[in-house]
Amino acid sequence: MKIKRLLVFLAVLVFVSNLFSSMTRGNDESFVGEGATYTCICIVNITSPEDESVVTKPEITVSGYASEECGIVYLSYLHKWENGSYRESWNIETPAPTYEFEFPITLREGWNSINVSAMGACGVTGFDEIIVFYTPDTEPPNIYIEYPVNGSVVTDTIINIIGSASDNTGISSWGYIHIWNGERTSQVFPLEISQQKIQIEASLELKEGQNIIKIFVVDEAGNNDSESIEITVAPEEGLLIESVFQPVQVVYQSDPLYGNDLTGGPCTWEAKLGMVAGKNTYLFGYPYNERNEIKIKVHNNYNTSKTFSFVIKIYPDDKEIWRSNPVTVPAKTKVTFKYPAPLPTQPFQWERWGSNPKIKEGSIVLFLDPDPTKPPADYHCEKVTVKVKIYYTHDLKVLFVPFTFTNGPDFPDDLKIPATGSTAFDRWRWDDLEPWWLAVYPVREEGLSTARSWLGNLKKSVVVDGINVDSLTTYKGLTAKQRYKVRLQLYRAMVAASWMTLYDRIVFLVHPDILEGANGMAIISQANGNSKQGVIVNWSQRSKTAVHEVSHTYGLDESYTAGTPYKAVGYWVNRKIDVLNSENNKDLMWRTYPIWGATQKSWIKKPNFKMLLQRFNQQRDPEVVGIVGMIDKNDSITLYPWYKIDGYVDMEWGGYGDYIIKAYDENGSLINETGFNITFILNIGDTGGIKVNETIFSFRLEWLDGIAKIEIVNATSGKILAVRNVSENAPQVTITSPLNESVKKGLYTIKWDAFDADGDEMWFNLLISENGEEWFPLAIEIQNTSFTADFSMLNGTYKIKVVATDGINTGSDISQFFIEMQKEKEKKGIPGFDIILLIGAICTIVAISAKRKKK
Repeated sequence: MKIKRLLVFLAVLVFVSNLFSSMTRGNDESFVGEGATYTCICIVNITSPEDESVVTKPEITVSGYASEECGIVYLSYLHKWENGSYRESWNIETPAPTYEFEFPITLREGWNSINVSAMGACGVTGFDEIIVFYTPDTEPPNIYIEYPVNGSVVTDTIINIIGSASDNTGISSWGYIHIWNGERTSQVFPLEISQQKIQIEASLELKEGQNIIKIFVVDEAGNNDSESIEITVAPEEGLLIESVFQPVQVVYQSDPLYGNDLTGGPCTWEAKLGMVAGKNTYLFGYPYNERNEIKIKVHNNYNTSKTFSFVIKIYPDDKEIWRSNPVTVPAKTKVTFKYPAPLPTQPFQWERWGSNPKIKEGSIVLFLDPDPTKPPADYHCEKVTVKVKIYYTHDLKVLFVPFTFTNGPDFPDDLKIPATGSTAFDRWRWDDLEPWWLAVYPVREEGLSTARSWLGNLKKSVVVDGINVDSLTTYKGLTAKQRYKVRLQLYRAMVAASWMTLYDRIVFLVHPDILEGANGMAIISQANGNSKQGVIVNWSQRSKTAVHEVSHTYGLDESYTAGTPYKAVGYWVNRKIDVLNSENNKDLMWRTYPIWGATQKSWIKKPNFKMLLQRFNQQRDPEVVGIVGMIDKNDSITLYPWYKIDGYVDMEWGGYGDYIIKAYDENGSLINETGFNITFILNIGDTGGIKVNETIFSFRLEWLDGIAKIEIVNATSGKILAVRNVSENAPQVTITSPLNESVKKGLYTIKWDAFDADGDEMWFNLLISENGEEWFPLAIEIQNTSFTADFSMLNGTYKIKVVATDGINTGSDISQFFIEMQKEKEKKGIPGFDIILLIGAICTIVAISAKRKKK
């Protein structure tokens, strides 16, 4: 049969080759026969599906017809979709003037082009083409149960269920499952013709006690959803309660400015604003205008009085947080008990469990002890439950680093290093800034810490465009673009310091003129964007500016732009202060403003708290690759040293953005990719963001085994903008001095040997620690194998760490040294040393040591 078909087809081809050579839609050809002229026209018409139709199922049937007077001898179709195509053809053994075709096709998601071509016996051809869009239906039906109300208590056993359901494509069936006392029955009602909206009506017989009715609806695509209602058939005596309350850590579930996040009732509520594990929490009344009182309504439908206590427990901790004094409710009586909020007297917490999972289901449950509750009664609940999601959030560590140029100006008095005690800046940081910052951020109690260097203030020149910027006068003489480059180098220094020390954010405190009249600067971070580990703040500011700028790096935008809500409402749990809806209470992203003045107060508005809650819920993973570079608006990229280290993840693989990070193995196969965005906006104090032509990008991604090359690609053009190869071997470092030995006070040269088997260029980072857990940088990205430090103020035992990178791979060594112990009042940690920060050809000092003991 195949040979016969082939011979017929070859004969047709020979005939056609002598007469025709073109193929068009509805093509016609004329030829002269014996005494007559014939016109051959081949017409193809796809009758189903319609052109530009949208379907929700992948399997379709294409049908239509092809016609030509001499007979159709050949038919083919071409199915094309994004990134692929498929073709099939067949010969027609018995040519017919009209040939009806029908064949199945499996669509791909998105657009699908279907081209059907035919050829007549006289060689003329024709085609028809349609476009079909396939959008899979993933939406389940919507169900609304009008009657009965969930949680109803009834005495009749026969009940009618009334409701409705709708679906975007069509409902194919619905039904119910009735569960009681360990038994169940069910009923399914298939529909002969699917419908987008149906009425739900059913009559069933309830059993005494608890009955659960589960209504389910299924659509044509197999998507299904269900709604469950609980109905209790009860004897005549009982006692039931009703109440509602909202958990608050920073902002209210029921917010007068930014909406309500507590829904449900009367027995089960859902708090959609998540709670932070380990953070102090109070319960308030609901809604906002009734927040200062929690009401509990009781209907005692027994023939005798009942005495009990109200009890509130939190789960999954199974911990009792409040218990009322015993109360008595007379027989056949309704009583409303009122308790001043917040409850309990002291705040409570959900316990932290670690970082896996990142979110847990939790609840707050009000019940009676002893518990006489059961229906029937005019209220609905045996207990009241508020469901919550408990978030694990990572801590926030912030390091303050005073900076000035080599030739000044000098530091303010309260940023100088005192001989003993602490300065006004430190007392402000401990007493005012830290408690407020902890109060408004989604971190656990003790989860926020700030530090600043002692005897390690930054004082160094910066080289820009060949100019040695060693004073404020020189800085002021630069062009605006050059001054911006100086600040970019400060940002880059903060990134390196943050990665090496594992401080989440670095705050450089600088002379106001470096900020050109602003109080702070930050490069805003976007989702999957250019995260920044540091900000610059006016060293004279004792306001919320540092927190404002750090919040930019977590994605928060200004709240003082036109049309943006700027007021903040909430509750300071640890001080029991209600932050009221007032013109004087402003969001932390407002302009420079007091932290907590007599009349002017700063807080955080609920939308910004929600955003921070999501960001701080992201996991800090153990092994990352730190990627850093400069990019301009022409997509010119300069890469700086990268690091494969233990650290925190800023971005996840699998994201989208204007630029793509692609990781390849040694065979050139793609391992994974993610996207990121760049914003050329510099946030400067009260002036808001300004546009710049060049900016820094820096973020940490989880390290994937087998990466041999990383590319940065423009997502639109596909152009490769930068490449970093991963060599086979990591640098090897050996500290040669000091080497577990005693060291005299004063200047001391630290030395080390380094070797890279691949011959890669290396950069070195030098860190010091008192306990081996908290490290502070001595030098960042230098290329010498020695460094002179001033140990004149040190006492005791210390560890030195040298970290080397070849651009990605990282090696390190640790050594210990001893200094003669010497008593110093009120000092803890690393009391002081100069720190030189060298980045490429640009020299910047970072002087960082441990926190002074709070006093």
